[in-house]
Amino acid sequence: MMSDEAYARLGTRLGNYALKEIIGRGGMGVVYRASHIYIRKPAAVKVLHRHLFNQPGAKARFLCEAQNASLVDHPNIVGVTDFGEAADGTVYLVMAEAHGKGLDLVLEEEGTLPLFRTIGILGQVVQALAAVHARGIVHRDIKPENLMLARRSGKRELVRRMRDGGDEVKRIEPEECFDLVTILDFGAARTLQPEFRAMAEPARIFGTPEYLAPETAESGYADARSEVYAVGILFYEMLTGQVPFEGDTAANTLRMQIGSPPQPPRLRNPNVEITEEAESVILHALEKEPSRRQSGMDELWADLQRCYGAMHWSRPELAMRDEVEALRAPVQSSPVGVRRRPQPMPSPPSPGLSSQSSAVHTSRPLLLTRRTSDRFEAVVSPEDAPTPPPARSFDFGSLAKAR
Repeated sequence: MMSDEAYARLGTRLGNYALKEIIGRGGMGVVYRASHIYIRKPAAVKVLHRHLFNQPGAKARFLCEAQNASLVDHPNIVGVTDFGEAADGTVYLVMAEAHGKGLDLVLEEEGTLPLFRTIGILGQVVQALAAVHARGIVHRDIKPENLMLARRSGKRELVRRMRDGGDEVKRIEPEECFDLVTILDFGAARTLQPEFRAMAEPARIFGTPEYLAPETAESGYADARSEVYAVGILFYEMLTGQVPFEGDTAANTLRMQIGSPPQPPRLRNPNVEITEEAESVILHALEKEPSRRQSGMDELWADLQRCYGAMHWSRPELAMRDEVEALRAPVQSSPVGVRRRPQPMPSPPSPGLSSQSSAVHTSRPLLLTRRTSDRFEAVVSPEDAPTPPPARSFDFGSLAKAR
């Protein structure tokens, strides 16, 4: 329950920041929505709990959190811009304001997430953690509560695979939106950098039992491979709606992390799309022995790219994009004075088809393709043209490579 003191700070000032609203609470402090009193720039201010003021090492850990977070400049990591101590001993740090909704709340509302959306979220988490690890820092508390998702307009092309009778059909469509991920809370982070190591506490168990790697649950030790394990837990939970290990007490959960094998995710929830590759990557990340997992975030990111199922994204090469756009665009008469690229001489019309059918008429923002051995034929739905359109073949190899 939030303390009266936390509410009493509302409307007050810390440094150059006015505290307006409580937006979060953790083990180390309370987070307020705030704004700079002079330039009106919004921010988030985290204030150390007063009962920790006199606890040995608490202020040093809080400062260490600010330093660790400020060391990594990455678009998926909340940035720390200031740190201060008020006259009454209140210690605080200032962060960029993170917008969106916590992954924990998203999972609470939706239960599970589609495979495509899950991979998009985890891909950003993995790339951000790669930047963190490159600076000699381990976050040590990767969990849904520390991942903020903000919906943003999409810019990619999505390729959706469907069945049309016995044929496989692909539809290309624009991405409407995606989740921009921000990793929060470096309060449990541990640094290996010499200049900050004096402030770091000895190895001890930090984190949340359901997301702790076996070596961390056993001894408190954590490194990049421990966070590979945590991402594997997230992957499992986002697809199945459940964490793989959850005991009736924290101690039992830790014992399960150390000694119990995970149930394969496709058995845990057979009603959602989980590809064989996705299950293999999850189980690889959840190996009990660190040396048997992916070696780090770079390897895990590469593995994630193999996990797509019925939907994936594509950024075609420019030449292929021209072909795709030509098929999408409605046919228009050429205005006078506009230079057009020379076109090859048309082939003689096929028997039974009028000369009008040699043009593709469609204004719909999608492309259907039908597999024919190793190639695809681009076709348009019959209702979009007055007569059945001819097939126009080209190689979609570069699209497949972009998965």
